[in-house]
Amino acid sequence: DRGYTADEVGQALEDAGIVLSGGRGKLINEADIFIAIHELYKKAHTIISKEIPKGTGKGKSKRRFLSAISPDGYFTLPIEDNLRTYVLEDTFGFGHFLLSPIQNAAVERGYDCIVCFNPLIPERLEHLFIPDLDLAFISEEKNKEITEHYYKKIRIDSMVKILREDKK
Repeated sequence: DRGYTADEVGQALEDAGIVLSGGRGKLINEADIFIAIHELYKKAHTIISKEIPKGTGKGKSKRRFLSAISPDGYFTLPIEDNLRTYVLEDTFGFGHFLLSPIQNAAVERGYDCIVCFNPLIPERLEHLFIPDLDLAFISEEKNKEITEHYYKKIRIDSMVKILREDKK
């Protein structure tokens, strides 16, 4: 397991500020945030080693929005059932820390990506598609399923224990 540079740690803590700005929970402390982000990076590297073989050249990323806000509320367009889909159960928006390293690795290994951002927080990666590998990563909140057909479900909410509802 490789260590992280000071720049990577600083960027992770800066990104955590974006995550916490949603105000859905309580911040315990920065160390707990970093531990949670580190666990997501480790999970990302496990997925990269299993799912993204080395290709040739360098890929490109196309930016898109798969989710939108309408008068009826927040919705996400349906996706194709023929993709190997990882569903990220992600109420607090921490999926960005899992998806970002996967996207970077895919591009470095020669695969084009379609990266979909959160329309409310456009710097936060919400969904990722790697068409050449028939691979998709879809974020959804608990009890708000986007697809019934998936390869694996990653319960980010259970991995991230630093944000929580007020205790009684």
